[in-house]
Amino acid sequence: MLPLATTDDVSDLWRPLTSSEFDRVSRLIDKASALLRQRIPWIDDRVSRFNADPTDPAGLDPVTVATVTATIVKRYLVNQDGATNTSVSTGPYTISKGFALRGDKDIRGELVVTESDVAALTPAKRSKSRIGTIKTRPRMAPFPYGDLGNPALGGKYGGIDALLIEEGMSDPSYEFGPFIDRSADE
Repeated sequence: MLPLATTDDVSDLWRPLTSSEFDRVSRLIDKASALLRQRIPWIDDRVSRFNADPTDPAGLDPVTVATVTATIVKRYLVNQDGATNTSVSTGPYTISKGFALRGDKDIRGELVVTESDVAALTPAKRSKSRIGTIKTRPRMAPFPYGDLGNPALGGKYGGIDALLIEEGMSDPSYEFGPFIDRSADE
């Protein structure tokens, strides 16, 4: 299969490549293309749909695919040894590098397709979550907010503390926080 990017795509994102780097970058592009095809098996189909009809919503722009593939290769080339931090001194010639453990979440020294790479090449999904209101029980709130202690509305308790004590419950840890009328405690 054809690679999803070219060496020119990598040099556009990173820097001009030397003559000795072209073969290596070309092999890295082939590997990155294979990794992308493994994560997104329908990528070639979506690119061919775009080439047939650029207005097809199921199509995928080959420029976007080339950019993501080149980004994967560039990310590897910039930090090939996987160092997390580097310190260089010119005085007594000190160079030190720190490395993370293998279980760390960051990509270090590997040719890897990240979730953001996949997200850039897959269609956006509609979220099923909605913004709404949380319904509360106003009778349980103290007087200014609910009718628990409001004599005009028939509430017989002076606050949540009085209700809890009368019902045989208490709130010694004050988990209800600032909503409890603490004036009765004093």
